[in-house]
Amino acid sequence: MFDPSHTHPFVRGTLASVCGVTTDRGTPDRRPDRARALETALGFHKQPGIRFASREGRERPLSRDGAVTCHFAQTSISKTSPIRAMIRAARTGRRYSRSGACAHESYIERPGAAERLALLQGRPGTGRDGLQQQAYLERDGAVEADPDDSLALASFGTIGDTCEARMHFWDLVEATERSPRGDRITIDVGENPDWWAKALGAIDEAPETARARLRAAGAGDPAPLELTLSTQDALALWRWAEGVGTGAPIKIAPGRGGRTQTRIIAELPHELDGHARLAIVRAFTGKLAAQGFPYWAVVHEPDANNDRRNYHVHVVYYDRPARRMPHPDTGVATWDFAIAQDKRRANRTTVLERPYRQPKDRASHDRAWIKDLRTHWAHAATRC
Repeated sequence: MFDPSHTHPFVRGTLASVCGVTTDRGTPDRRPDRARALETALGFHKQPGIRFASREGRERPLSRDGAVTCHFAQTSISKTSPIRAMIRAARTGRRYSRSGACAHESYIERPGAAERLALLQGRPGTGRDGLQQQAYLERDGAVEADPDDSLALASFGTIGDTCEARMHFWDLVEATERSPRGDRITIDVGENPDWWAKALGAIDEAPETARARLRAAGAGDPAPLELTLSTQDALALWRWAEGVGTGAPIKIAPGRGGRTQTRIIAELPHELDGHARLAIVRAFTGKLAAQGFPYWAVVHEPDANNDRRNYHVHVVYYDRPARRMPHPDTGVATWDFAIAQDKRRANRTTVLERPYRQPKDRASHDRAWIKDLRTHWAHAATRC
């Protein structure tokens, strides 16, 4: 059904598990219904995102309209409270982990991740030594090298010339974007009177930040209780409510925070050489540069543990147009959004303002923007 030498290990393992096929790790303990297993396996085979070696003579699957497909995905992270993800993790017994902007930058530039290019014949490499410049972030042999005038590796962008500058950039973004003001919790005590009766007897076990409000609610009418807590206290209150009994009538609305980083991962043609792949990424990121979005891109090549065709690019960008400018007080080059000044109001109060910060491009938050990016990626991949 599939060629083990070409199919991704995850796909092989999934199909083996679903179909009950013996693998090098042994036969799965549980074997599902055979008819359902076959249906599931065929479903995997039809999914464009899962790549098999043979598709009636085609290596890549086709979309419904007959176009050749490729993987392209965009996700965003923000300072919005992660309470919902933390609750999901708690329910499944998993440990919650969050990848911040700096951590993700470090991940995509980790040593050994970026593709290295062969020097063009008759053209010496005149760029800086990427291994020296980005030793902390880019492991040897992972980022693709580019022998043009400025790069030794296929790792480029507009947010800083050194790894330290890029990490500092994301630190500034994290520090200046809006922080949440707490999670909003609603406990509808009238929805489940039996649970509320048990909860009144367990208030001493509730988080200290919520006890007074819970006691006050127990002494009055059974109206919905609303309070705002930090994310950690909100999670503790949820744990307490779940521990009181089933059917806990608790709802939590995450506190909203500013978006700090948008991430793209896209498949690159393995049939091309590294220079052509880099040209595709340059053509694509030109759209981000035209919007004024600071970005960084890294082309990854497959390592010993990956499908040998697993060439792809990671792009991270900030959805607020930004530029470096002389600080008005010091003259030192500074990102415009990071410049803060105190302003005294007519009522003699002082507020902190960022007079040079540009407004966010809200159009980049719409679904149409993602569709536009996918179309632009397809054009760049077919024209370069």
